[in-house]
Amino acid sequence: MAKTMRSRKRSLERICLVGIQGVGKSYAYMNIAKKCPGSTIWIIDNDNTTERLLEEEFPELQVREEYRGFVKDPKTSEVTLTRDTTYEDPAGNLVLFHTSSWDESKAAIQMVVDRADRNDWMVVDSVTTLWAEVQEWFVSEIFENEIDRYFMEIRREKEEYNKGKSAKDQKKTLGALDGWMDWSVINPQYKKAVSDRLKVPPCHLLVTAEQAKLSDDDKEARDLYGPFGIKPAGQKRTGHDVQTILLMIKTRTGEYYVTTMKDRGREEMEREGIGNFAMDYLFKKAGWGMVEMEGAE
Repeated sequence: MAKTMRSRKRSLERICLVGIQGVGKSYAYMNIAKKCPGSTIWIIDNDNTTERLLEEEFPELQVREEYRGFVKDPKTSEVTLTRDTTYEDPAGNLVLFHTSSWDESKAAIQMVVDRADRNDWMVVDSVTTLWAEVQEWFVSEIFENEIDRYFMEIRREKEEYNKGKSAKDQKKTLGALDGWMDWSVINPQYKKAVSDRLKVPPCHLLVTAEQAKLSDDDKEARDLYGPFGIKPAGQKRTGHDVQTILLMIKTRTGEYYVTTMKDRGREEMEREGIGNFAMDYLFKKAGWGMVEMEGAE
């Protein structure tokens, strides 16, 4: 009988994997897909990683549905994702979204919320990019400008303002987005589309995040991540939206390790070796087990 990995617990997984490029974050959710053939793995891939992994490392996994690009209704602003059936296989357990904008990402997240079952997984690779996307969307909507041109204009304005002024009177930062007028729009937009979905997902959740250095003036982040000197890059509430935060590291000799930054009620790991995330974390630490797949022979 074919078997699939399932949680034995009531609560859904909400995991954030943190680390620089190449430390195994994407491998982790592909390991889950391999060990959970009875679940659909909904992958929102704005890092353009999954296709190469499927070809080179996980050829046994197949994509059941694939979405690439979108159409936006000019009257209603409703976004419809475009289906790409070129490499689809109805027997696969992956649904793959190639996203590169805030509109696409929101539509992909909404589709997962509408269609996912409790034993499925929603993957966002990476949540750091979502935070960049919502800011780019805001600049485009409000200032009718691309974000790189917008910041270039702000930079020129800063230089013009500082001409002839003493060091004391010069602007030290760009001051591109206003704290009251701009962030009061950006943060609620992100909260509704992303944060609220991460805190109460329809299925198990795994997001990846780049790492960022802690700043001296961020007391809340220092209270949580102080011993590590880094935090998940992106919206500052990301670490509060999940239950588990794991720091992933790859040594120069090619060994992979995991350290727990946050994990409610579970045994913490301190630089523990990891080869297969599904077995080394879900099975050994989170208490998952193998069950027979329904309808399998």
